[in-house]
Amino acid sequence: IGLIILGIIFFFYSKRRNKYHSNLRVSGRKISATIKEIKVNKGITRNGQNPHIVVCSWINPEDNKEYLFNSPKVWGNPGELMSIKNISFLTVYVDKNDFTRYEVDIDPLN
Repeated sequence: IGLIILGIIFFFYSKRRNKYHSNLRVSGRKISATIKEIKVNKGITRNGQNPHIVVCSWINPEDNKEYLFNSPKVWGNPGELMSIKNISFLTVYVDKNDFTRYEVDIDPLN
């Protein structure tokens, strides 16, 4: 019964997180952030591979402050695809009131 409860909790958590990210795409501020670096997350391994995290930066023209945004996990090496497609910016959707709440759009890397 414990596993069932844990499954239900995970289901609702995932549903809530997906709704939050969908809302950010609709009502958040859409910005274009410069790709700064690609990091390998060695803490996770799947099929002998580690996911990559794309780090983007953006300078807010209103306060001249730099913000860094980490993408969700990207499986495979996004650097190769970025070279082929000449990608140097990614779209980031940020909460207008709290720039720590954001979603990096990695669709161009798929």
